[in-house]
Amino acid sequence: MPPFIPKSRSNAVESVYLHGWVRDMLLESKTSQNIAVIPRVDPDEASIPLLSRRIYANRRHFVKITKFFQVHNYSVYASVKDSQHQILSQFTPKCVSEFESRNRSRITSDTVNTLFMIGDAKLGIMVVDELRHYFGEKIVSLFNGLDMPYIPYLIINQAFILDYDQVEAFKMTPFVYQYI
Repeated sequence: MPPFIPKSRSNAVESVYLHGWVRDMLLESKTSQNIAVIPRVDPDEASIPLLSRRIYANRRHFVKITKFFQVHNYSVYASVKDSQHQILSQFTPKCVSEFESRNRSRITSDTVNTLFMIGDAKLGIMVVDELRHYFGEKIVSLFNGLDMPYIPYLIINQAFILDYDQVEAFKMTPFVYQYI
């Protein structure tokens, strides 16, 4: 007899803070670049984000880092995810410096699958050659067959750890680019 799985367990979520927003953000700003898509977070509010209605009300503040690709000129290139899709991202040198000073550890040290609160982010675009340089050949192969002359990515200027638990994804989260 197959095991009984209660309905409450069949729809388990990784985090109550992660919601689907990446695809909608890209559809809203499909033709624009360097536009602010996530507002800046006041550092005082960041110390207790769950008490801040302004932070908690904006679901775009919450992501998980899924993979680090490269560190180049003090920028860290990674992929982040919401509850439904992944997107390529760049943590700026300012973001990395502030994060590492505040936490006294590298942003790349044991933070994969960690829940982050991000702020002051904008949408940038890269051509495929830039993408190959910063993210590697394997990522470029994901875009073969897609009619995209440029690839949007998230430029993150603020990052705070919200939850140190490194809960792995229950299912593979696809990159958003094939859905826009």
